[in-house]
Amino acid sequence: MRFSSILATILILAAPGSALAQDDKKAPKPAANCTELLRSLDFIEATADTVIADIANGCTVSNFYVGFGSYNRFRLGELTLQSPDLFTNYASGSFPPELELHIAGFQIAPDTGNLLSNYIFEIQAEPLAIHLAYRWDKQSGDVELADFSVTADDYGAIRLAGRVSGFNFDPDNMDDLTEIPGAFDQLSLEVENARFFSAMLVPSLLGFLPYDEDPRLLIASYQKAAIAFVNGLPQSNISDDSKAALNTFIETFPQPRGDYSLQLRADPGLPFSTLDVDDLTALLPLLADVELAVTHTPADQP
Repeated sequence: MRFSSILATILILAAPGSALAQDDKKAPKPAANCTELLRSLDFIEATADTVIADIANGCTVSNFYVGFGSYNRFRLGELTLQSPDLFTNYASGSFPPELELHIAGFQIAPDTGNLLSNYIFEIQAEPLAIHLAYRWDKQSGDVELADFSVTADDYGAIRLAGRVSGFNFDPDNMDDLTEIPGAFDQLSLEVENARFFSAMLVPSLLGFLPYDEDPRLLIASYQKAAIAFVNGLPQSNISDDSKAALNTFIETFPQPRGDYSLQLRADPGLPFSTLDVDDLTALLPLLADVELAVTHTPADQP
């Protein structure tokens, strides 16, 4: 299961009203309760075991599917979504100013058309726990990402937190990074078991590579250039210990091992537009404009 698929699904669950309202000149009437809201979302598939409950500022739903096509479908054991003015924001397509989302038992669950095959896919998929919590000050544009984490109990976890300034939500521009106003001021990344990180994120990162070249040779050349660049960064940006930890990750990519942490601070912030690149090496110069602290803890892993 790729991290990009999880992220896209979470964004749609957190603010699907934006997708629903774009084609309508007039926003639909807000749902009266959670059951009505869930029934209005065509990507939600209820089962005989689905239970929907209203809670303070939100909803809890258990045992259901989220589907965007037969083979892009996920099973959720339980979802709890809380946000002030939840129903109004969903109906109008407004980006929620505050939201907390908990998901337990998130699994890939394609609908193959064969009940036995569906069951086999589900029992082979490792259930994930997902948490998202943020606050957005619409007037200032400041976003505080308290946590976005994906955890597999037997494998590891990826946790993100940070701060964005100058953010303004416009549904028409969310697919184009160059059109999104805002910049990263702070970013915190924790990786518990880098093998889990590799399984979740590396396939998407490798998708940046050209299809007609040997990826091994290309990655080796990138590694050499990246390590030389990191070693040349001033100590005012990154300490020698942090360089060593970052270089360990670079040297062992795409199969790093152990636990990692990264703390990034940028003043001024890194605009979203700078992250819109066709080549991952184009991100390297950004390191010259930020403060980095990186740690690596080797671990014996199966």
